[in-house]
Amino acid sequence: ACSSSDSSGGSDGGGSSEKPYQVLYSSGITGLLAPSAKGVERGIKAKIDTLNAAGGINGRKVELTTVDNQSDPTRGVTLVQKAIGSSKKPDLVIPGVSSNEALAIAPLLARNKIVGVGPASNAVLNDIKKYPYFYSQSAKQQSILAAVATQLKEKGGVTKVALIAPNDALGDALGAPFKDEMGKVGIKTTDTRFASDAVDITPAFQKAMEGNPDVIYMDAAGTQAAAVLSSRVKAGAEDIPAIAGVVLGSQPLLTLAKGTDQMKNVNLVMLPTQQYIPPADRSEVFNEFFKAVSAQGAFEVPLSTYSAGWESVALWADAVASIDGDVTEEKINKAMQAIPTSAPRLMFKVTFTPTNNFLAPTPDEFTIGQPTGVKDGMFEYTQN
Repeated sequence: ACSSSDSSGGSDGGGSSEKPYQVLYSSGITGLLAPSAKGVERGIKAKIDTLNAAGGINGRKVELTTVDNQSDPTRGVTLVQKAIGSSKKPDLVIPGVSSNEALAIAPLLARNKIVGVGPASNAVLNDIKKYPYFYSQSAKQQSILAAVATQLKEKGGVTKVALIAPNDALGDALGAPFKDEMGKVGIKTTDTRFASDAVDITPAFQKAMEGNPDVIYMDAAGTQAAAVLSSRVKAGAEDIPAIAGVVLGSQPLLTLAKGTDQMKNVNLVMLPTQQYIPPADRSEVFNEFFKAVSAQGAFEVPLSTYSAGWESVALWADAVASIDGDVTEEKINKAMQAIPTSAPRLMFKVTFTPTNNFLAPTPDEFTIGQPTGVKDGMFEYTQN
């Protein structure tokens, strides 16, 4: 656990400046998703440190507790339930780095009326009746794949694309939107899944190649990244153009593939904080974020992973800061739906509404390019 005070927390309706706001981060600090989980935690800490250095939120400091769910969603539920019943009831829960974790914890947040914000892309979580207190700081896979389909159509010459994804919530989030968005532009698809704990994904690539795809779209999380890259070469698929989804692109791919052909013909779907931004073009909020994360040490994962943690806290903090008078769970939730779209962001403009708890970026907010290097934690790239 990472905690700095024994003061009790939780929204108590009193708006007391004596009690810190409590943020609970439940994630796989060990386990399959550890690299991403640790990166997101650094982003969370950076934002909280920045808030506290400026006096907190309306005079109240923010306190972080991290619990290790070992990348196990069921364990995550137990740990969050324990925290809710403790003297440090969380005001914000960040339920891991994956849709699997968020899907397990979101019902708990709904029952206890606690806002949760995190990186998740499974559209099932956008069911406002079931999960009215969960918000994604990411985009639905539908938005991401719409951008990919649009760019493939503009490029021309692509008639069939193969999807290779894990048989978990990430794969489920990809499946239907992939077929739907590619179909809208006249591209046929195949869908091949692999076990989420597989260390050799060669059979999935071999099966996908049987359909003679023009492009392979692949995505995976955590330690799966290395297996995807190596298995693609083992299957002899490196001559087929490939696109790595945003989850796979949040891993240090160039480091994993160093000295090999594993990144040959691989393009990335890049979020705003994945593509290199020259210092002169960086916004004030980006510079603040970059300085705070850099102060913690060398980058171990791409900058976009840290930004997911930072933005998860920032969205909630902006909502809380806008509340007049007593702060309650219901007021926080209502304020989340009314964060000004003009507020400066690292990633996408905020579009939360009473009927949509996901961000909804347009296709031109994503960039597809082939990485050539890493600078300041971001990918330098060329566009084909």
